Amino acid sequence: FSKLFSAIIFQCAKRCSFVHLFVCEYRGDHHISLPSVSTMTVKEKKTVFLIRHAESDENHRISTFRSAISGRNLSWESVTTSLGLLNVPALVDSPLSPKGKRQVEHMKRVLRGSTSEGEELRANFIAERSVTLVVHSPLVRARETCEGMLGYVSATTRSATDAAAESEGGRTPSSSASEGGGVAVSESGLLLEKTPSEWVIPGGLQALDDRIQSFESWLASQDGHSSVAVVGHSQYFKRMLGLNVKFGNCEVWQVDFDPNWASGESSVNRKDMCEGDVPPPNSSLPRGWSDLVNVYRCEIE
Repeated sequence: FSKLFSAIIFQCAKRCSFVHLFVCEYRGDHHISLPSVSTMTVKEKKTVFLIRHAESDENHRISTFRSAISGRNLSWESVTTSLGLLNVPALVDSPLSPKGKRQVEHMKRVLRGSTSEGEELRANFIAERSVTLVVHSPLVRARETCEGMLGYVSATTRSATDAAAESEGGRTPSSSASEGGGVAVSESGLLLEKTPSEWVIPGGLQALDDRIQSFESWLASQDGHSSVAVVGHSQYFKRMLGLNVKFGNCEVWQVDFDPNWASGESSVNRKDMCEGDVPPPNSSLPRGWSDLVNVYRCEIE
């Protein structure tokens, strides 16, 4: 009976947000009351805005290469541009392309209310959505997009290699700075895009999954920030949410995140998914994610 009673009390405590329990311990024929207090606090959901960076030089080269091999745009220029794909280090941390810079300028007007050259209405999107935390990847294309679209960027940056080393070491590689309007800004190596080795090495996705889980845990620990903007990468977001499509450049997506799931089981196990899989119809997104909707698309494609 005592084991059954304890099990019932334990299950009740797990399901209550704030529970005061008086535990009774039974020993033989003696009933000993041991008052104790168990407190479980449920954290409120966060509204997260996921923003993919603008087109990078890497995106441009890949797009040009695909057009060339399909015969849609076979020219000497397309061939020379495609050869840039052989420079792997440059692909990992490539800056924005000329088109990407135009995309950022366009979205800057959409999100920040720029009225004319040299005159800006600061952070309309940030204020209207009550965003208090902006976090971005350390890669150049994400930093440039974050600064251009939102008007915020971490004051400290590290190379992609340094950020990856910190991430693999189990640390949370982030540097934070506070900006005007009560908005905190953080750069996190946990948001690094899927790397070349994670593409080709068998089992390489484990490192990406570990990075995603660490980021989710970090996000869950950010108390006091119920609305967060995250600027990152398409393959990363695709894997994190278990999608079969990538976000477009400069797209803004809104999704809810339940911090209480950070250490729980996922309703859709990423590690059991194959590339291209999607969650079953009407199911929840992986782990604490839910209610994914598009907010803005970039008109410059």
